[in-house]
Amino acid sequence: MISGYGAAADDWALQWGALREVGCRVVSLDRRWAGSSGRPPYGLRMSRGGEDVRELITHLGLEDVLLVGQSMGASHIWASEHARATAGLSPLTCAAVVAGAGHAAHLDEPAAVNEC
Repeated sequence: MISGYGAAADDWALQWGALREVGCRVVSLDRRWAGSSGRPPYGLRMSRGGEDVRELITHLGLEDVLLVGQSMGASHIWASEHARATAGLSPLTCAAVVAGAGHAAHLDEPAAVNEC
């Protein structure tokens, strides 16, 4: 779960319980400069945000992933799909975009990931 501009991963907290109840593993991410993530003076490009998402999925060994993004978080999802294709990886099973409420994510310097 990836939130929009300036929002923190725990903005998705109201959704975590319902998703766990139906058997989902839930991971939300603070993007660079959001929530508990680091504030590096570099890497604030959309392409880097997509790489952060791809690297998090790889690092956690996730498969059959459903990504949910709000606003800028959705843009990071699409950038992540491009990063996966560029790396020769198959596309994710499904990507969903939520317009409106909800938030999330980041990897790198330091990573702030909430896993429920």
